[in-house]
Amino acid sequence: MTVSAPSIHDNGQKKPGNRWFVVLALLLIVVFLYSVVWYYMAGKLEQRAKADMAKLAAQGVGVQCEDLHIGGYPLRMNVVCDTISWKKPAAGMAFSAGRLTSGSPVYAPKALSNRLEGPAYVEFPGLKPLEINWSSFTSNTRLARPFPTEITVLASDVAVGMRTETTTTVPQGTLEQLDLSVSEVDGNLKLQGRFVGFKLASTLLGNSRSPELDGVADIDVSDAATLLSGEGSIADRLIGHSGVIHQAMISMPNGANITLSGPFSIDDDGLIDADVKLKLVNPQSFLQAGQMMFPTQSGNLTTIMFALGAMPKDENGNPIIELTIRKSKVSAGFIPLGRLPSL
Repeated sequence: MTVSAPSIHDNGQKKPGNRWFVVLALLLIVVFLYSVVWYYMAGKLEQRAKADMAKLAAQGVGVQCEDLHIGGYPLRMNVVCDTISWKKPAAGMAFSAGRLTSGSPVYAPKALSNRLEGPAYVEFPGLKPLEINWSSFTSNTRLARPFPTEITVLASDVAVGMRTETTTTVPQGTLEQLDLSVSEVDGNLKLQGRFVGFKLASTLLGNSRSPELDGVADIDVSDAATLLSGEGSIADRLIGHSGVIHQAMISMPNGANITLSGPFSIDDDGLIDADVKLKLVNPQSFLQAGQMMFPTQSGNLTTIMFALGAMPKDENGNPIIELTIRKSKVSAGFIPLGRLPSL
């Protein structure tokens, strides 16, 4: 009888199926350990969110987050509120909105993103309550210490209405798109923004039709650190700061636009100094739109257009108005135009 030689598979080597079993077991162990860490960190994050709300409540600010929980497993960690509300009764301010999702990917914890669902209800002193709705409202933040290095806000199909009763809202205006960016560049705060398709509601214009307006802004404000770390409102924090309006433009689809640019500063009393240039391209289109929107002011608008015809013009024949602001008093050359309110 012939005896075969031992094969290499009989010398203690594992079969391929056994190797895959080991790999799968190790993978399950890694997933289990990752899940334990994720849910542990989620619990810590939820505790911190509740502690922050309690701290605000002790400062007289009421924050409500309905059904606060942490979501996003496995690749994100999000704080989720089914509805969100913020109230500061002492200041007469309140805000409430729908579902809020705020969080970061686990692999990029400093890249914070937020998504808010409408409608939102806003109350400010001296104003009737507003209702604001949208199809999309998101923001992104690059977290850093002591302040974020960049914040962007994107909104689409925005509609603003004034609430006259609990269940009644009067339309005020619509906006197709809004893009806003706030960042720190060389120690300055840079504000850049753009809006598209802004229209006033016909109910505000006696059923007249509003022109569609677009806008662009590019503004630098000095000393971002003190501006962001100060107390009080944004207006209060601007006191003692200076900056440059590189561009602030409102335009119409036919190419007509108004552009403002120039340096400004705000003294310790909240009074404004500035030397700005106002340029109008195709001002006749603005006259026609103004007369359509405000027919009772047609005569005054015609007078303004006549005055613009006597102003200096650029090489393309567009009127240019150089405005001087000193201690909030505005003048065009030797002609006084009024006074700006102090901050």
